[in-house]
Amino acid sequence: MLGLGANIANLAVVIDSEFTPSGYSLAFDGTDDWISFGDTDHLDGTPDISMQVWLKFDDATGFAYPVMKINNDSANTEGLMTRLTNGDKFQFFLKGGFEDGTGSTTIASITSASTLTSLEDSWVHVVLTIQRDYDGNGRSRTRLYINGSQSALSNASSITGSVTTDTNGDLVLGGYRSGAAVAGEFTGRMSEFAIWNTLLDADAVSALWNSGNALNAAVDDGDYDNSNNLTGYWRLDESSGASVEDITSGGQDGTINNATWVEDAPWS
Repeated sequence: MLGLGANIANLAVVIDSEFTPSGYSLAFDGTDDWISFGDTDHLDGTPDISMQVWLKFDDATGFAYPVMKINNDSANTEGLMTRLTNGDKFQFFLKGGFEDGTGSTTIASITSASTLTSLEDSWVHVVLTIQRDYDGNGRSRTRLYINGSQSALSNASSITGSVTTDTNGDLVLGGYRSGAAVAGEFTGRMSEFAIWNTLLDADAVSALWNSGNALNAAVDDGDYDNSNNLTGYWRLDESSGASVEDITSGGQDGTINNATWVEDAPWS
């Protein structure tokens, strides 16, 4: 669910498809734990985009922000925002238009149809897809999938296809940047964060969910045939160290701030 800048869109390919699961993921304690990837190009331009992350949380309630990219790190809602709401649902916003002078425009927004309380204390597979011009008139269409099934669909009521999503802020897992600090910290665990420059269809999403046993997104398998469209892929399973590797040639490795490695992952 994030886009590509021209340089990443044209160059990023998977460079390390071999994978033996370590059984580890990253744990965030809700207090100053986060991963920063810097000001990446993954949102730049007007592309179709898909994003995946596996989450595990004890409590679905409260404004916690698993994946964020906020314009100028200014603690506002301009840019990419995902969050768990006080209504126990998953919510997503994407706003753009900053660098082309068109002002702040909501490109996509969506909220899960059902609450997530029944999924607490288990691994949850989340996929977002954004089609920037689904009707030929510049309107966007957003789909949210939870555990392999479509949870919600949202069509934009206004023209958004020509609005750029360029943002000058860090891509962050575990909270959102507010200047040099991080707020809205997520409590739980994360694994398998990935970004594609194409729309994943329902069959591909179901294959990636794989009945709760995460699929290696670097290799085409069955109904999933989009590995060549990956522009960022972080397995978050290194088991040690202070960084997470982007296994595509985009090379957007992330820096871990206080999050810890734990032996728990969505792999059997």
